[in-house]
Amino acid sequence: MRRMIWHSAMFGLAIAATAEAATLDFTAVAYPPIEEDQTIVVSDAGVNFTMVPIDNLVGSPRWVGGDRITFGGGGGSSLEFDFTPDFDVTLDSYTIDLGFILGNPTFQIREGVNVLSAVNDADVNGTFGFDGGPISLDAGTTYTFENNEFGAAMQSAFSAWQFTVIPEPSTLCLLGLGALGLLRRR
Repeated sequence: MRRMIWHSAMFGLAIAATAEAATLDFTAVAYPPIEEDQTIVVSDAGVNFTMVPIDNLVGSPRWVGGDRITFGGGGGSSLEFDFTPDFDVTLDSYTIDLGFILGNPTFQIREGVNVLSAVNDADVNGTFGFDGGPISLDAGTTYTFENNEFGAAMQSAFSAWQFTVIPEPSTLCLLGLGALGLLRRR
């Protein structure tokens, strides 16, 4: 019996320690009309990303495109936007999916003045890993997506970001203590 409890506890810890892969689907977002607050919240796997456009070529930060996050400056699309996850996550990859791409847009992600990713190309449709590897993001911290090449002749779009939820250490500790308590009680 003790062995069965031990194995069950270890199996529970292994499941809890497994990071959960998820996808932010930007095609499922209801983007606000230009005259309203432009804050959007995109969610998956219980993680919310609060996103706010901060710069574009037409003077008023806004989301453009309707069913994707377009960027690059063409058509008034975003040059920069801020985003804040509410859980610790790792950004693994991004999906570019636009019927047409103008120029050779590139981007990076930063926290304040610290650049977290190398320059990433956004000139071909597909799913790509971030140059420099996955990007670790802390809950409650605001990060900035920054378009490096912009102008009226630059445009691309994200349809999704793939990320992994990082399990909380306190949850693992509590499960371990509970398992030890069960073993001791028997």
